[in-house]
Amino acid sequence: MIRLTSARQALNLRGTIPELAVQRMVHFEGKDGRYNPKVHGYIMVIQERDDISKIPEVGPRGLFEIIDSERGSFDYVEAFDENGRTIYEIVIPLDNDRTLALILPDGPWLDQRLRSVLESETNRRFLPLPKGELSC
Repeated sequence: MIRLTSARQALNLRGTIPELAVQRMVHFEGKDGRYNPKVHGYIMVIQERDDISKIPEVGPRGLFEIIDSERGSFDYVEAFDENGRTIYEIVIPLDNDRTLALILPDGPWLDQRLRSVLESETNRRFLPLPKGELSC
């Protein structure tokens, strides 16, 4: 798991993480200098070998806290096509001010229960990856 806490960090990782993560972090930070990950939250990139049960920000059982709960859903899920690969964006509020945005590439390694929830919440609606000039 990679916790993105600055646009500079995301831009330095460009090419090794999904482009969606880079774009979201640049936009999240903005240009006003007011972004603070401890106050506003951050973006986390989940990679193939990461254990989705070990995301303490979500709860003691990570994403399974949400998947297995009565609520069983996330606040926001969207799917993007990035060069033929599905990339999910999942937003989870941590408190009244902070959010955790997960960027999660789909692949055969993805837990089937999680994939089912993500697919049902996106209604298989794939948005093209936003384009634009990025800098910090």
